[in-house]
Amino acid sequence: MTPIPEKHKVFHEHLSTIANKEARIDAINEYAWSLRYSDSKYSFTLAEEASELAHEVFYKKGLAESLRTIGQCFLVISNYTDALKVSLEAREIFQELGDLKGEADTLNTLGGIYNFLGEYEQRLQCNLQCLELRKQAGNEGGVIGTLSNIGDTYIALKDYDNALNYFEQCLAFENINDSNKSIVTHNIGEVWFAQNDWDRAKTYFEASIPLARAANYQSLETVTSNYLAQINTREKNYEAAFKYLDRALEIVKETGDKDGMYHIYKNYADIYEAKGELSKAYDYYKRFHEMKEEVYNDESRRRLKNIQFQYKVKAFQKETEAEKKKNAQLKHAFDKIEHQKNEIAQQNRSITDSIRYAQRIQEAILPPEKMLHDTLKDFFIYYQPKDIVSGDFYWAVRQENKIIFAVADCTGHGVPGALVSIVGNNGLNRVINEFAETRPAAILNQLAGLLQHTFKGEASEVKDGMDMAVCSLDLTTNQLEYAGANNPIYIVAANDTAMSPSAIFYDKEAAHSLYEIKPTKQPIDLFTNNEFKPFTNHTVQLQQGDTIYLFSDGYADQFGGPRGKKFKYKALKEMLLKNHNHPMNKQGELLEQTLEAWKGEFEQVDDICVMGVKV
Repeated sequence: MTPIPEKHKVFHEHLSTIANKEARIDAINEYAWSLRYSDSKYSFTLAEEASELAHEVFYKKGLAESLRTIGQCFLVISNYTDALKVSLEAREIFQELGDLKGEADTLNTLGGIYNFLGEYEQRLQCNLQCLELRKQAGNEGGVIGTLSNIGDTYIALKDYDNALNYFEQCLAFENINDSNKSIVTHNIGEVWFAQNDWDRAKTYFEASIPLARAANYQSLETVTSNYLAQINTREKNYEAAFKYLDRALEIVKETGDKDGMYHIYKNYADIYEAKGELSKAYDYYKRFHEMKEEVYNDESRRRLKNIQFQYKVKAFQKETEAEKKKNAQLKHAFDKIEHQKNEIAQQNRSITDSIRYAQRIQEAILPPEKMLHDTLKDFFIYYQPKDIVSGDFYWAVRQENKIIFAVADCTGHGVPGALVSIVGNNGLNRVINEFAETRPAAILNQLAGLLQHTFKGEASEVKDGMDMAVCSLDLTTNQLEYAGANNPIYIVAANDTAMSPSAIFYDKEAAHSLYEIKPTKQPIDLFTNNEFKPFTNHTVQLQQGDTIYLFSDGYADQFGGPRGKKFKYKALKEMLLKNHNHPMNKQGELLEQTLEAWKGEFEQVDDICVMGVKV
């Protein structure tokens, strides 16, 4: 017999005084339900015991309540397949009994499962049905919880105004308990997190943690700790980030929450990557992918869908034999389709895994964050591939008193673009290391020669190439040299100092100017029959506080806005000029936020890379 944990002995002493079997089952179910979040393992053990007793005495209400708890416990530990199966069974019994509260509780669990499946509209329907039943049953605490769930669903649907509206309705209840208050406070934090307002998000998440602890709501504390770790990582407060993750890991190891565990591993990996500890980052990324595969594998999703189908078939058991035969044919067709889908999914997963590995290779050749900070000092990089891997890349190196940096845009995106980007990156490193070039035009000339030699062959075989902007900044004199292959650069002068004639004045605002230095109008072709002309070198004397911007065409070419038009370079120039007084990291965030708002529901059309460097 399994020993009774010390903290539950008082309950078992009380249970031993109950002789009536149905009353005993009710007591076990009530206590098990109260433990579903704080001690899901023991809650599950008690609910199984209640289920066995209910079967022995044919006690339907006791059976339904035990299944309700078992379903919720499966949900807490991310066993979505069994959670769906027992919750559907529990709901069916509650409907037969006319038990509104019980049916509402199972709808709440089903909503959580649909949330996992990403079927947010279906989750919303569960939420709304649950709310109506809880209102009919006069269950105020349940109403508060459901209003919170509806708000959470609206977050997933990116309807943040509706989400905040439902959360405010929750907080308006005078009798809201710590458990509900903790999750509502957390959810408001998620609204601001989703909108990149880190300060507001952090305030609400930090307020949620003590409430969750007071309610012994361990699964919520885990989720909140993960968010706080992400925010602290962004702020480079790694010690605080580790503190939150260590606490979250302690909880999930105790509860067996696999879903929580894979999020934690991902956050550990992100912190170590930000710190430049790539070996540890790789180790945690590996753990993350292994755990994610275990929780979200296609077989699990197939089983979930199949259980839903079987439940629907069960509902038609009272129909005619002809209808039953029709359902059997339908199920056969369903299974065949699912089999075909699984084969395709397996092939897609294999391809995606290979591309993910290529992503890690590509990320490894990009300059490490520590090196960028040591070299460029005050800068930002907004880098957003269209697909998993990118045809855009950024590059930087220091040569004695000069820093040389570049942004390149290779033909295409995805795998073809990524392959060309790796060749281009290696070519730049060869030019620097073997030829010791520091003048941008000479770098581009040497690079063009190297790449055409590498891709020697017929013009019809390889037609790819790259556009690029290369800068070399003398740290002693603040003299900037630039050369471009189709890609210009912009410079915002801190004090409106007139620059060399090669710079073209763009606009004035509040005594500041943006200058555009135009490139040589030719790409770096990997193979070309066109006559090659040497790239032009431009020299500009910069002052302290001037800012240089390099970019690919992905930002300006993004479709969006109310009319589905391109963002365009004019709008990019206006935005850079407007925001140039902000700290560099803030400028990068504003670029990202502006483009996300512009893009809306439109698909990203190309890879994006924008680099800003302040002198």
